[in-house]
Amino acid sequence: MLGIGPATLHSHTKIVLLFLQSDLVIPFPVLLSTIAVSCITVGVAAVLYVNKSRSLTVTLRQAFIYGLKLHILQLLGLLFDLKYRIFDTRRAKSIQKNLLKSILRANRSTEYGRQQGFAAIHSRHDFLASQSLTNYEHYKHHIQRMQRNGAKNILLKENNVSYIRTAGISGFPKVIPQGSAIGQFRIKCILARQRCRLVPSKLRYHRNFRLSSENMKYPNVPPPTDSNRIRLILKSDLLVNPTGDYLMPDEDTTRYIETLFALREESLVMIEAVYIWEVLLMFQCIELNWREMLHDIRHGTLNDTKVIVTPATKEKLVKQLSPMPQRADYLEMLFTENLHNRQGFYNITRRIWPKLAAINGISTGPFAHYADILTKKFCPDIPVFTPHAFSTETGIFGRNLCDKSVTTSTQFLLDIHSAFFEFLPLGNPEETDTVFVEQVEIGQLYELIVTTRNGLYRYRTGDVIEVVGKHHQCPIFEFSHRRCQTLSIFHENIPETVLREAISNVNSEALHWNRKHTSESLPINGFIEIADYCASLSQGLTGYFPSDLNHVQFFRNPQFYIVFVELHGLIQEDIHALEERLSQLFENHFKAYHDACSGELAYLRLRNDVQIGVPRICIVKPGTFKKLRTSLRRNDDQGLHPSRLQIPRVLKYPEHAELLFRNRIIRHTNV
Repeated sequence: MLGIGPATLHSHTKIVLLFLQSDLVIPFPVLLSTIAVSCITVGVAAVLYVNKSRSLTVTLRQAFIYGLKLHILQLLGLLFDLKYRIFDTRRAKSIQKNLLKSILRANRSTEYGRQQGFAAIHSRHDFLASQSLTNYEHYKHHIQRMQRNGAKNILLKENNVSYIRTAGISGFPKVIPQGSAIGQFRIKCILARQRCRLVPSKLRYHRNFRLSSENMKYPNVPPPTDSNRIRLILKSDLLVNPTGDYLMPDEDTTRYIETLFALREESLVMIEAVYIWEVLLMFQCIELNWREMLHDIRHGTLNDTKVIVTPATKEKLVKQLSPMPQRADYLEMLFTENLHNRQGFYNITRRIWPKLAAINGISTGPFAHYADILTKKFCPDIPVFTPHAFSTETGIFGRNLCDKSVTTSTQFLLDIHSAFFEFLPLGNPEETDTVFVEQVEIGQLYELIVTTRNGLYRYRTGDVIEVVGKHHQCPIFEFSHRRCQTLSIFHENIPETVLREAISNVNSEALHWNRKHTSESLPINGFIEIADYCASLSQGLTGYFPSDLNHVQFFRNPQFYIVFVELHGLIQEDIHALEERLSQLFENHFKAYHDACSGELAYLRLRNDVQIGVPRICIVKPGTFKKLRTSLRRNDDQGLHPSRLQIPRVLKYPEHAELLFRNRIIRHTNV
């Protein structure tokens, strides 16, 4: 046995403390060699565990490799997490200063750096005094030169530059340059450790499922750039997804195939997606196609009407689908029993996958509505976990502060290594006076201003956050809304969060009523839930219907908000009364909104002065929002991946509102 005395322990402690206090990142091969013995031990333990467990469908080799990677990530994540929480958050001010200096020093010889005089900037205050706040239009010409003409040394010195497209929520898609992901390895290790902690240790060698995985490709659409995944580290993760690369005709085909593979696996422990709405669509796919899927599971086939692919692609997929009659029998019993008891698919997830520990995907901001439906209907007892705050401009800029007992937390600790941050207080009349990371105040709303390694300087992201706490000098925040996603006729600025809260309240009321009346043949409430929604202003639509008297009457003065809703379980005979009742509910919610900027009830004042009319509800036909997604994709000439498409909650283009309005369910009474 080795003898370790106090002096040895003291020297080891000093080494660990020096690492934790340093700004250095130990090279991966060095760390790998130092922990190889412990990793091999864990790998052997994984092999023994898998060999002992009869319920697993993984090979010994898969378990060994996965055990090694899992332990490496947990050790690295623990070291980086301790370093960040204990030391870095106490030195947030100095770390941010040094980061800004390194960004300016690296890019001072670029064309943009010379124009802006980066070489003469020596402090944060010099930077603020010499550089104005910027937006995408400020960089658009430079980025086009870099992307189309291959121009070098324009915004950033690095030559190996890729480009990522945004979802276009602000009105048009943006193309953002991306250099090497410096500093992202550390946060990815922390997130990987956090991900591992969501699953009990005895289940960590069971299968995971990942929606919209990288091997499902579409014609003329580049694969998604998943900066928020640990792809290189966990490339051999224990996934139930089909192996190999496939060219899919559309997202419906991809969803059917991926969902089928997930249903076959009883021992699933985690479902992962970039955005949580993908998971909701998966469950809706099961709800719609469960009979066809059970046939495919029982016989090891792919339905010809649901999966229209080339013969070679189909043959490659079918080879991975062995017949599973027992699994099909169990699922058939489960689905028919729930339908017989008039429960539909309520709370069915745990019975499909008894070992499922968590659902992992972004569920904040505009995706909170989908998470709300998912947890209330399909999986009320399974935590939905948002691992990080992510934006195209900065990458991962915050990590979830979840505890194992509170995995539904949506509070994030700012990552001060990802970018140089400034915070623009909402309601600032000048819209120029920003504060630094150590100066933010708890309870205040701020727009994030970032200076990144990727060539954006004092860039207005449009993301509005609320500071809810601090960890030493580092802010803890919640995402509030996108600044461009507001309803405003006379500068009342109703953010999308108010609209989202109104939708959530209506859904909660409907769910409460329907649970009490499951024996009724039809829900008197009028509908089961609001499946999707967005809003527009009436002034943007009046020009589309000059000859339609019915529409002219609808768009009478004064101006008002139009909220488009697609309802699940709608009774069409109740359309008139239902729209009027929903209109009153939204009206009451808007009146209660207290404007954080002006400090007044802005909407209530405008309503009392009859400057704004009562909000009108337009109930659209089932499938209308799917048409909107198709239209958004069709108008996208640069090919956004379907899984990255986002429905804007406040429509900016009248043609999108027109599409929804033309698909409204017409009532046969005067409007």
